[in-house]
Amino acid sequence: MCVINVPLLIFTEKNVEVILRLADEYQVQRLVEKCEEFLTKDIESATYTSVEPEKVVRYLYWSDKFGLEGLQKATYEAAARIESDLLENVREFWELPSVTTTSVFIRRLKLLEKQGKTIRCKVKEVQNHCSLYHKGERNMDGICTKCYANIGKHVLSELKLL
Repeated sequence: MCVINVPLLIFTEKNVEVILRLADEYQVQRLVEKCEEFLTKDIESATYTSVEPEKVVRYLYWSDKFGLEGLQKATYEAAARIESDLLENVREFWELPSVTTTSVFIRRLKLLEKQGKTIRCKVKEVQNHCSLYHKGERNMDGICTKCYANIGKHVLSELKLL
């Protein structure tokens, strides 16, 4: 049995594709797993406001090409929080399999629906509060200015999650 010592690999976004291709070609599953671990941590650590659409598309491509399910899940979550037109402006996005692009948009839709539901619940809650405690201060919509501001703050906090 021959043992080959491999020097410690330093993963970077620039070399990980080459490492993935070689590990896949030579069926070195542990190395594929290490690449997936690196990429997943990288995409999860990116803040949603600073994640680059090009990076997300690149990671979606790699996750599909090399069957990296953990990376795919993390990248879907990141993609769902990026504005659709930003993703659509990345040429390679349209080269992804249709099941991938559809999954991204479905996740985005579900996220928006969830936030819409949360906002609607908060509006009803504020309307009830205002009708009980601010009867003389309400405008034609039945909500006072102070309560409108409360709704606005809630909406802004929900939209920050995108």
